[in-house]
Amino acid sequence: TMKALKMNELTNKFIIMSRIAVSLHFKNLTASVSLSNDYCAIFVHSAGSQGTIETLFSSEVIEQELLNWWSIIEGGTSINQ
Repeated sequence: TMKALKMNELTNKFIIMSRIAVSLHFKNLTASVSLSNDYCAIFVHSAGSQGTIETLFSSEVIEQELLNWWSIIEGGTSINQ
């Protein structure tokens, strides 16, 4: 059903966002991932600061964009470029 397909997509995005958060931890950044019934989001914070430097909501990105972002972080390229 359409609801099951949407939930599967949301679950996949949440998993990727969680992996991004772990990768950011090793780059001296912090991130939090939030999940609700309708969306998930990742909030990226600079180290030592309480300010959010990036916010991504599941409705704003496709899975491939999240995978690309994760790949860039894992590869060591700055996310600010």
